Amino acid sequence: MGVLYKYIRLGAFFYKTYHSHMTQLVKYIKATTAELRQVVWPTQKQALTYTVLVIIISTIVALYVGAFDYLFSQGIDMLINRF
Repeated sequence: MGVLYKYIRLGAFFYKTYHSHMTQLVKYIKATTAELRQVVWPTQKQALTYTVLVIIISTIVALYVGAFDYLFSQGIDMLINRF
């Protein structure tokens, strides 16, 4: 009888844990859905403008970092070859 009691308690524990997590998940999904309804999405023109702007700025930063990388690597090569 003691083993059966332990299994019943274990089952009750798992049910409580599962039920608690599912309740929290449902609350999270409802809150997320409500929050997404309040979002002001950009227009297609704004999205395109921001996308182009990100591409341009990323290219400029990449060229800037690449130039410094090239200059520093050339400087290191000159120092190594000199000695």
